[in-house]
Amino acid sequence: MDLPQRVADDLGLARPQAEQALSALFMSIRMAVDPALFSQITAALPEVETWLRDIELAGGRTGEILALAGPEGLGRQLKRVGCNEQQSRRLGATVGTALGELLAKDVAEKVVSRVPLLKG
Repeated sequence: MDLPQRVADDLGLARPQAEQALSALFMSIRMAVDPALFSQITAALPEVETWLRDIELAGGRTGEILALAGPEGLGRQLKRVGCNEQQSRRLGATVGTALGELLAKDVAEKVVSRVPLLKG
């Protein structure tokens, strides 16, 4: 699955911008779920590790610190990469759907329950 291209097409973004949005979202997911659950995500979607390595620093703070602030921190990160509120909701819906396709149903439900944006 080419998730960055899917996001770019769904949100009307350039691919690099879609990858930055995915970096922010998956950083938030990583902080919201336990390591065993996150490892199931990276097993199904190995490029997540690349996106997390490539996340940019914002104001001298890492994406992890911003993600700790919860949905508000994620919203700030997505705005920083150029996503408006509507695009952020569509990003969540697109990624939530993709995770539902890639992961076992119970695993996908656990992830979605921990990251409200994924509910679409």
